[in-house]
Amino acid sequence: MTRDPQESLRAQRVVELLEHNIRTEIDVQLGMAGRDLPDDLRMNLVQGISAEILYAFEVDWDPKWVKAGEIHAWQVDDSWYARCGVCLLDSPASPTRDQATRWATTHQLRHEDEYS
Repeated sequence: MTRDPQESLRAQRVVELLEHNIRTEIDVQLGMAGRDLPDDLRMNLVQGISAEILYAFEVDWDPKWVKAGEIHAWQVDDSWYARCGVCLLDSPASPTRDQATRWATTHQLRHEDEYS
């Protein structure tokens, strides 16, 4: 049974997002405790925790804070980003939220065209 390449890319992106969230939480907890860990040990923790979660649970990206039909967008410094809800690809840096969400909406529509 061959897997759709788009599904494989999305599954890989889910792992990346899971690892990012775990690393962010480790960084926050260490910062609040006034502690630090070497980057290699931090990455070992992130990958180990991620592997255990992925082994034991079915994991998918499902942001509860994004209303159905809306686009997940966020700001880092002076740039805005938005995420395609289908393949989970992030937009290029944009000067406004509107430009980032427009990119994600257009990108998402391409997926609909692929499956029509």
